[in-house]
Amino acid sequence: MTTQRIARVSAALAVIALIPAGLAACSGGQSVEEACGTIEGELTSAGEELQSALTDMMSGEGENPMPQMSEALAAAGDDVTNEEVKEVYGTFVTSFDELLPFFEEFENVDMEDPESLQKLQEMSADVQTKATDLEKAGADVQELCGFSAS
Repeated sequence: MTTQRIARVSAALAVIALIPAGLAACSGGQSVEEACGTIEGELTSAGEELQSALTDMMSGEGENPMPQMSEALAAAGDDVTNEEVKEVYGTFVTSFDELLPFFEEFENVDMEDPESLQKLQEMSADVQTKATDLEKAGADVQELCGFSAS
């Protein structure tokens, strides 16, 4: 093989090697790490706010924080372009949203009314299933993104 031909083959191989990077750049090119970084701060902040707001709500001092939390979680994923993270995080947000009706119902429960309490009890199996789904979806996000479960 001549030196000129070796140079051409080497150049062609170099161009071929750069194609995946070029395609990634064209498609948004967001790595899993970058995508997870866009949601990490929001998840941490949302978790802290939710814990405080739920405590207030349970004591009768606060309003249902879940609709605002849902909006914040959805907004945190708006800048995610990595398809793998987008799918896993989307499942998490959907699982969270599926619990919203329960919290709306809980907000209106009269703890002195046996019918209201009965209705809550009837909802408990469905809520447990949805909570388990949310827990799994959250664990999937943690695993994919390497978030610690602190």
